[in-house]
Amino acid sequence: MSATSTAPASTGAGRATAASLQRHHWHVLIAALFGRFFDGYETFILFVSLTPALRDILPHDQLPRAAEFAGVIFAATMVGRSVGGMTSGVLADYIGRKQTMLWSYIIYTISTLLTGFVNNWGVLAVTRLVTGAALGGGLGLGATLIAETWPETMRSRGQGWMQSAFGVGGVLANLLWFALEPITGDAGWRWPYFLGALPGFFLLTYTYKNVPESERFVAKRQKRQALRRGEAVASDDTDDDDMMKQFTVTALFSRPELRSPLLKCMLMSFGTIAS
Repeated sequence: MSATSTAPASTGAGRATAASLQRHHWHVLIAALFGRFFDGYETFILFVSLTPALRDILPHDQLPRAAEFAGVIFAATMVGRSVGGMTSGVLADYIGRKQTMLWSYIIYTISTLLTGFVNNWGVLAVTRLVTGAALGGGLGLGATLIAETWPETMRSRGQGWMQSAFGVGGVLANLLWFALEPITGDAGWRWPYFLGALPGFFLLTYTYKNVPESERFVAKRQKRQALRRGEAVASDDTDDDDMMKQFTVTALFSRPELRSPLLKCMLMSFGTIAS
């Protein structure tokens, strides 16, 4: 009897929670979800297309070094992700989450499009470095916007939906190359990058028109500006006010309660990528 009476209450609570989402919440999710989708797409299209790409663009006498060049290109992509993640996090604290996300998508679209035109392995490494930076930045920004704009009871669900798009992008990349390779051969490695760049233009327009800036960021920016002007600001946390006057990275590493979990997360992230 108790199991029967509990189920409707649980279902009703779920409906009430979902009903709390408004249109702007869905806009944020869609922008973040597509950013994560492109992350998965770009990651796996590089895996499947890099060997054909090197066979296509390398001079015959450099083909024996293809594995060496592939390692450099993969490393450049990972370095780009690290640099992009750190840089975009800092920029987002000063110019805004939405603005930084837009710049990430602009850079992603241009660098992915240019990848399809390269004829030199060194230039390919550079375009992958830049693309990695754009994707590394977009991932953190999408997660931040969901965390700062979604209702507290729905944030974990939104984050889960966003993360699931990585796998979808990876599957699509593999299916696309599976369909293209028998038709185009090695020369067809360029097409997945052309096709990957096209939706980027849509995503830019969509994000610009529909995604709101985080109200928490706007309030923090106004407070930071007032503090730096020496104005009196009502606050319940003096320590937080002192942090806001500092450069973002300095503030993070100056407090042990923030520094310790940050370093642990960085170590876990490094271990995940390295393995």
